[in-house]
Amino acid sequence: MSQRWIVGVGLFFCLVMMTYLGCSNSGAPIVTHTPQPLGAASLQLSAIEYHIPTVSSGTLDIAAGPDGDLWFTETAAGNIGKVSTSGVFSEFHDTAVSPSAITVGPDGNLWFVHGNDQVGRITTAGTITEFSLGPQEFQGIASGPDGNLWLTENHTTGCGKHCHHDVSDIVVLTTGGSISATYPISSTAEVGLGHIVAGADNNLWFIETETNEIGRITTSGAVMEFPVPTASSGLSSALTRGPDGNIWFVETVANQIGKITPAGTITEYPIPSPLSGARGIAAGPDGKVWFTENRINQVGRIGPLGLITEFRIPTASSAPIGITKGPDGDVWFVESGANKIAKARP
Repeated sequence: MSQRWIVGVGLFFCLVMMTYLGCSNSGAPIVTHTPQPLGAASLQLSAIEYHIPTVSSGTLDIAAGPDGDLWFTETAAGNIGKVSTSGVFSEFHDTAVSPSAITVGPDGNLWFVHGNDQVGRITTAGTITEFSLGPQEFQGIASGPDGNLWLTENHTTGCGKHCHHDVSDIVVLTTGGSISATYPISSTAEVGLGHIVAGADNNLWFIETETNEIGRITTSGAVMEFPVPTASSGLSSALTRGPDGNIWFVETVANQIGKITPAGTITEYPIPSPLSGARGIAAGPDGKVWFTENRINQVGRIGPLGLITEFRIPTASSAPIGITKGPDGDVWFVESGANKIAKARP
């Protein structure tokens, strides 16, 4: 589920403006297909909205847990929350600050990051354990096909008395909380690593916001990078594995939804509403991909061929961010501006 996806409270856009277009580092060309026709004007969304108990929680990300509840991060309040499909809330205070991205781990627990050197684990009973792994600044987290957690991180390191440089790595973490491998993506400049997700091809896919690329890494650490065809697309840090086996992602500045096949072919689809502020993205229960439009108070849905439909959220200025597929067949999303969790039936 989000620009660099991991953002501070109140920072709703990570708009990175760089021009970078070409071939992958293997020399393989990237082919862009002509987008399919777009959908009609936005429709009213039939949604149920639940108020988060903690006021001004700064809720950011959301994931469906193995217990049938929805789990979310309260970045401003420093809590991990959960809500049942009938709207019953529980909140657990995190000893660290600003939890952000959250995912289900291969061990059946929920794992989350803070944008610093700490990684958290919470059981479905609410017991939190923190692992300090410095000097990394972890941004995204995903369960890998190898039974480990895979994380993206960016940090600055010194190289002398008056010298420093930026580093971006992929880190492999065991469910015991120890680092088993680190794979450098860049050792000289931060590439803006964002979210990471396991693909249908048993590789991990990730966002590079500053270089305008989608990256792929095998479980043995082999990396390929694919430039997004639209220059300065302003990649959100969010991406998801679609029901069609492709990876889908958000181009906030270009106002497009993109998809990349396991072979690296990228297709881009313009969002009908201008300046939508598209942010989070997730596979839906209906065989389509859903995304949030943070700036214009909408959620969108895109089919496998690129047909987009947009829906207005009932609460004004709700500023939706994270989104996920619920265990009840609904789409669940975070309304960060309204301090609510909402669900809608596709």
